[in-house]
Amino acid sequence: MTIIPPIPENLSNLLEGHEDVRKKTIVMIAENPDWQEHIQLIHDSINIVNLIAVERLHKDDDELLIRGIGARLFNDYSTAWSLLFSGFYQVSLMVQRDIFECGLLLTKFALDRPSIQRWKDVDPENREQKEEFQPREIRKLIKETTGIPITHRTNIDYMYHLLCELGVHPTHVGINSMLGRGVGKNRLLKVGPMVDKQKFKICLMDFTRISAMAADSLVGAFGIQTIEPELHPTYIALRQSSLQWFSKHGTFPGEIPKK
Repeated sequence: MTIIPPIPENLSNLLEGHEDVRKKTIVMIAENPDWQEHIQLIHDSINIVNLIAVERLHKDDDELLIRGIGARLFNDYSTAWSLLFSGFYQVSLMVQRDIFECGLLLTKFALDRPSIQRWKDVDPENREQKEEFQPREIRKLIKETTGIPITHRTNIDYMYHLLCELGVHPTHVGINSMLGRGVGKNRLLKVGPMVDKQKFKICLMDFTRISAMAADSLVGAFGIQTIEPELHPTYIALRQSSLQWFSKHGTFPGEIPKK
C-alpha cells in the first residue's frame, strides 16, 4: 500500500489562492471583450509552433535543433500564459524574456543558416565564440539586415531591457511594480497572485507581441519552403493577423518606466 504524505497546509492554501485568481481572471476577461484579439493571436502563435515544431518530424540534424527550440517555445508559451492567467504577472515576464531570446536566436538562424553549426560548436569556455550569439549581437544583426525602419530600431532593444528590468532581474523598477496603489506607508507590497486589470492588460499585450514575433521567427528558421504546403494557409493567416495587430497596437514599447 502506497502512503501519500499530506501536503502542508500553507502549500495547499497557495494552490487554492491560484485557482481563486484564475476564476477572477476569467470574469475579468469576459468583461473586456476587446482583449479577445490579443488572446486569439497568442493562441494562433502557439498553434503554429505546435504544428511545425512539435507534431512534424525533422528532416536533418539542423531541423532537429530548431524543433528543440520550438519545443522550448511551446513550453514557455504554456507557462507564461498559465502564470499570467494565475495572477503572477511579473514572473510571466521572466518566461516571456526566454521566448524573446529564442525568437532572436531563431531569427539569426533564418538570416545566417551556417550559424546553426557554429552555435552547436561553441565552446562554453570560449568568450569569443559565445559573443556571436549574445542577445545584443543578435539584436544588432537583426536591426542591420531586416530593414527595420530607423524610428523603430531601438524598440527591439527596449523590449529586451524592459523584460530584464521588470521581470528577470531584482531591480528597483521591478520591485516597485509589485507595490499596490496608495502613497507612503499606505503603499502595500502585493505578495502572491493578484488581479489587476491594468497590469494584466499590459502583460497580455507584451505577451502577444513576443509570441507572434517568436512564432514567425520559428517559421523563418525552418524556411517556409521546407514546410508542408498544407500548413501554409495556417501560417499565412497568422502572418496577416500579426501584421494587422501590430499596425493597430504598435511594435514594442519605447521606454522603460521610471517610476
